[in-house]
Amino acid sequence: MRFEDGDITGLLIGDSGYGQSSYMYTPVYNPQTQPEIRYNRAHITTRNVIERLNGVWKRRFACLNRKLQNNLENTCNIVVACAVLHNISITTNQEMPEPITHDDVPVSNSSDTERGSLIRGTFIARHFN
Repeated sequence: MRFEDGDITGLLIGDSGYGQSSYMYTPVYNPQTQPEIRYNRAHITTRNVIERLNGVWKRRFACLNRKLQNNLENTCNIVVACAVLHNISITTNQEMPEPITHDDVPVSNSSDTERGSLIRGTFIARHFN
């Protein structure tokens, strides 16, 4: 809700399982133009970085391999603690687990809204033309 209410600014990168919205950016299903193709390439490249980090965290912190049975506040605290501990591990040259890579297979964004698609189209026109 904080993104929807404008309390938090910025963009989230989501896979095609999410609907495009004013803050959640998803791939274009069946891109037709060069800007849409460039956008999808940039999106996939960015998501791959995120997915690799998620894989590293899941290998380093077993609790992230399953659904956390905590309330939202505690879950957020656990994720932040994992991020801090991960950064400490890097700073102290702890051995890094091998990242897991995932190929992005586009599927239909069935929950895209008309407004979300328009927002993504404007973003693509501004940054990928």
